[in-house]
Amino acid sequence: MTMTAEDDREFRAAVDGQDGEGASLETQTAREVCELPDPDTSDELLGSLVVRGGRLVLGAHTGEGKTTITFQIAQAVTEQREFLGWSGAGGRVLVIDAEQGLRTIKRRLREAGLDKSDRIDYVRVPDGLSLNSDAAQVAEVERLLAAGEYAVVIADPLYKLHTGDSNDERGAVDLMRVFDGWRERFRFAFILPVHLRKPPVGAKFTMHEFFGSSAYLRGAEVVIGLQRVRDGYSRLHFFKDRDGDLPVGSSWGLLFSRGDGYRRDPEDGVAKQSATDEVRELLEAQPGMTIAQLVDATGKAERTIRKALKELGAHDERPGATADKLWSVEP
Repeated sequence: MTMTAEDDREFRAAVDGQDGEGASLETQTAREVCELPDPDTSDELLGSLVVRGGRLVLGAHTGEGKTTITFQIAQAVTEQREFLGWSGAGGRVLVIDAEQGLRTIKRRLREAGLDKSDRIDYVRVPDGLSLNSDAAQVAEVERLLAAGEYAVVIADPLYKLHTGDSNDERGAVDLMRVFDGWRERFRFAFILPVHLRKPPVGAKFTMHEFFGSSAYLRGAEVVIGLQRVRDGYSRLHFFKDRDGDLPVGSSWGLLFSRGDGYRRDPEDGVAKQSATDEVRELLEAQPGMTIAQLVDATGKAERTIRKALKELGAHDERPGATADKLWSVEP
């Protein structure tokens, strides 16, 4: 992006110390930096996923669970509950909802078990906000933040927080500068749900699907994506983590039900036993099983069982018998 004359004047004024009180830069050796104490872990509101002063960007397609999982995060923090293996640390939450109608909001809050919560403040602005151009709105949001002492602020959706083009780089930078200043000043974790573009057929799920300017992701400490695989099952993808505590590059399988919300799939990542190995174990423990018995014991199709018997070189204990064959394998 080309710097305008006004940008240049502002930059030079800041460098010359004419803008405010000027800047003071201090050097430290690499050894001195490494000897500094680590950040206080008390800043962790939900493990390394949600941290005070940090920005978490969550991407998902419409209707694939952004609001649901965001509310589960809010519940875990405010009620100090466990969520996906992390424990909530407590604190108040502010939700700025610029999209959903009242009926939808009430349903989602009830489903998340938050309908009785007094630790979550809700701001409904279905017409959206103009935080890139309306000084009065900026001042009003800042008033709420100053008074609320919030641990977490959720603003949803991104494209309705400003009147500019979500793909405009300068507009995105300016909008994030406003929120970054607030989260630094008021020490809240900022959660930003983002819509996704429609990917090409067969394409791998990546951060390139996130809608809008890359500036929204560039300044984020954590970027994750939620992808529905089928009804009741999704995958949580870890795309970015500046501190390196999250499994970036991998994904977790999540089970979902309206009663329990999202939870880790206990069988995710566990190597599944092949049909051939399963049939071998059954026949070694109980020689002489019929195909019907193997089907019942494994839950596999008859065709799969026959293929496994062939691969194992299994033999009939009663060759030539007219009844069902009794299969065994060599020990």
